[in-house]
Amino acid sequence: MIQSMELKQIGEVSRKAGASIDTIRYYEKEGLLKRPLRSEGGFRKYPQESIDCILFIRKAQSFGLSLAEIKRIMQESERGLEKCCGHVNKVLTKKLDELEGKIKELQAMKKSLRALMKSWIPMEVAKKQRFTVCPQIERNAKLKKGEKRHGKKKS
Repeated sequence: MIQSMELKQIGEVSRKAGASIDTIRYYEKEGLLKRPLRSEGGFRKYPQESIDCILFIRKAQSFGLSLAEIKRIMQESERGLEKCCGHVNKVLTKKLDELEGKIKELQAMKKSLRALMKSWIPMEVAKKQRFTVCPQIERNAKLKKGEKRHGKKKS
């Protein structure tokens, strides 16, 4: 049985794990943290395992993993190290593929923005033309057939 000296109140867990009290309660609600024991006064009492779990969640989030992905990884860990590591490999491979796609999209957007800035319409010319809002953007709003917008083909 866990002794009360080993259990920590939510404020201490918050400080040690670097997560707000609301975040800790949210993790509980979402099933990422086990429900804590309660003191006679009704205060939540957490074991060190909860702090370790929060630190794991925050580290996993730093790699771009969603809470749903993290929860699944935690569930897989209960099935054994091989299952967990195999699952993590698949998740991270998928995440890398997604990032590569986003990087390509961002590079294309960067190229478009540079082209826009290089072909800036002088104010005297812009004032002589009709534009709804901004001539700098509107003159480039029409895409040529087959051209991409933010990495996606125009429908």
